[in-house]
Amino acid sequence: MQINESLTKRQHEVLRAILAQQPLHELELDVEDLKAEYTPGLDVSRSEGISLLRRLDELGLGDFKIGRRGRPTRLEWSVGVRKGLAEETEVSKEEGQSSPSAGQIMHQFQLRPTLAVELVLPSDLTQHEAARLAAFVQALPFDPSPAVQEGA
Repeated sequence: MQINESLTKRQHEVLRAILAQQPLHELELDVEDLKAEYTPGLDVSRSEGISLLRRLDELGLGDFKIGRRGRPTRLEWSVGVRKGLAEETEVSKEEGQSSPSAGQIMHQFQLRPTLAVELVLPSDLTQHEAARLAAFVQALPFDPSPAVQEGA
């Protein structure tokens, strides 16, 4: 991705703080959350936050959206970009990525050779909950494989 050279030192500092604080499963970065939740102590202004979100959009890391109709100004992260950004900016789980809380287990599944998916599930997951989760995952693809279409 090589974004380190594409950001100012300040933007890099703010991005590292965001990546350390924002959970990986969140798909949007709201400018107000950026200021209030993800950059404590950095005193990031709204205009500085918007500037960073626009720059991340220019770098192809997401889509910058101006707030309209009650929706906040935000960056919608591109799929799969967060993990690579965390690695490139040297943010480790110890620096802020929360680990599962008591009663939860982190599961990692190697979906593709270059893509691992993480799920945090209750340690006492029931068969019914697992079936519901499986049905949800099966509903995610937009283009079903030929085997699925034949069975329909």
